[in-house]
Amino acid sequence: MSRTTITKAVSELRGRTKLVAEKGRIRLEGAGRKRIAESDPVVMRLIAQIVEQTTAGDPMSLLRWTSKSTRSIAEELGRRGHRIDPGDGGSLLA
Repeated sequence: MSRTTITKAVSELRGRTKLVAEKGRIRLEGAGRKRIAESDPVVMRLIAQIVEQTTAGDPMSLLRWTSKSTRSIAEELGRRGHRIDPGDGGSLLA
């Protein structure tokens, strides 16, 4: 974990008089990084284009597979100007 993240968390915890989780949450609603599909909606269309080129399987079935790894999909998106983590790319494929 980054030192700034830890420092920020400690200051948040010290700043509260009583630490009570509202609705099962400790952090405020909407805190954290936005999902990639929300922050960059073009990414979903680009992933579909990239995967479509190497898709295999029965065209009548919903089950398809690709020979591209999540890392190669992330690299291709990077070349197209959209930086993405390979793990995020894998979760968008699901």
